[in-house]
Amino acid sequence: MNQEMMDKLEELFQSGKITKEQKDLLEKALEQKDCQESQNLEITTVLGIEKKELQIKLLDEDIEVQGDNKATQVAIIKGSEMVEVIKTENKILIQSKKENANFLGNFLKISESKKINVIIPENMQTSVKTVSGDIEVENLQSEIAIKSVSGDISLISHQGPIMISNISGDIEIKKVTGKADITSKSGDIQVNRSDVKGIIKTYSGDIQIDKSALENIEISVFSGDITIEDSTGNQQLLCKTFSGDVQISLTNATGYVKGFSASGEIELITADNSHIDLSSQDYGDSNDPLQILIKTTSGDGKIRFNNE
Repeated sequence: MNQEMMDKLEELFQSGKITKEQKDLLEKALEQKDCQESQNLEITTVLGIEKKELQIKLLDEDIEVQGDNKATQVAIIKGSEMVEVIKTENKILIQSKKENANFLGNFLKISESKKINVIIPENMQTSVKTVSGDIEVENLQSEIAIKSVSGDISLISHQGPIMISNISGDIEIKKVTGKADITSKSGDIQVNRSDVKGIIKTYSGDIQIDKSALENIEISVFSGDITIEDSTGNQQLLCKTFSGDVQISLTNATGYVKGFSASGEIELITADNSHIDLSSQDYGDSNDPLQILIKTTSGDGKIRFNNE
């Protein structure tokens, strides 16, 4: 037990906020916690996980989930004391423990880390939910659903269908391949070095996409900007904003482009540096494999085709 905790306990005892019995109980609990950490007994493993879905449901705890191609079990390597594990025929549930409203529990929360680390097989179907904790998921090759009310979400090095949503918080995906359904009510969305199709939208926030391959995708913002840089497109690329600008830079691209803005300008800059006003005309062949449509109510749009 560290000196800071000892001093805190003594201060509470001397001020009459805890009894001698409570002080002794807290000291014993903290000593046991220190001993557990030093012996690395915090690791909890779950065997017999074949053909089971992993569900994680937390409150304000942060969670990091890492896939491992050699893993054959679920291992909670940090924060196991904060959760309980329930295994049924079809799923494994890791959820926040119900907190007892007692002095011991409340005091121990002061020194308790709220970060949970879990290692799972890379092909395990997974869903993660938090109320206000941040979520990090990395190195999976499976279907995943991630949801938070007010936490940030990060998904890195993933292959497979993804469903991500939050109310208030930022979303980042990097090196992701698969069909995507990404939504946020209030937060920025960043996509980097990914190969995605599907839907990306936020009500209030910016969407930034860099060095990615986009196919059959709808990108929409009610209040915020859409920026796509150094990326490629295939089939349909639809970008919509109510109040915000759209900036698109596509590499080695050509295609059919159509734009509409109620109170702004939509411009295409071709590979030979020609400037085309899309508010008065469409560009290209409507049968082209790449179809680009930009819609803004209050905002400008600019598309650039680069030969790089």
